[in-house]
Amino acid sequence: TQVFDIEYSYSYYKRPNLELGISAGIYWMNSLSELNVTGNVILAGSNTEEFRSNYKATQRLVAPLPLFGLSASYEINPLWLMHANARYFDVTISDIHGRILSFNVKTEYFFTNNLALGASLTSFAVNVEHSGVVLLNTLQYEYDGIQAYLVLKY
Repeated sequence: TQVFDIEYSYSYYKRPNLELGISAGIYWMNSLSELNVTGNVILAGSNTEEFRSNYKATQRLVAPLPLFGLSASYEINPLWLMHANARYFDVTISDIHGRILSFNVKTEYFFTNNLALGASLTSFAVNVEHSGVVLLNTLQYEYDGIQAYLVLKY
């Protein structure tokens, strides 16, 4: 599976301690499924079962999902920053249905002008269903996680 996540953000409200923005982008998935079967199968275009000892079928799922989001950054004081963003989209195009939801909340505390310690909480879920000729191809991926990181600003 290959994943490409491309996003453009625009800050429409900017004050010394608050920034609000919107974003648009695309989350593109390219996945290949393979089915290997031994047994009775019904082939596409036929109503008759036949025994196959080495039946193989593949199906590619290409799912470009557009995303729209909101973001906010707030400076609690000159050393402590908070950031949050959310992205979402739900669409059905032809035989592909996809939904994506992403949240991220993080905080950063600067010990010096150039060095900060940060922590974030992320939740991400993508679900894509493709009704293909051979089978119903479903891809579901979710994760929730926390992260601690170091910021170096120059």
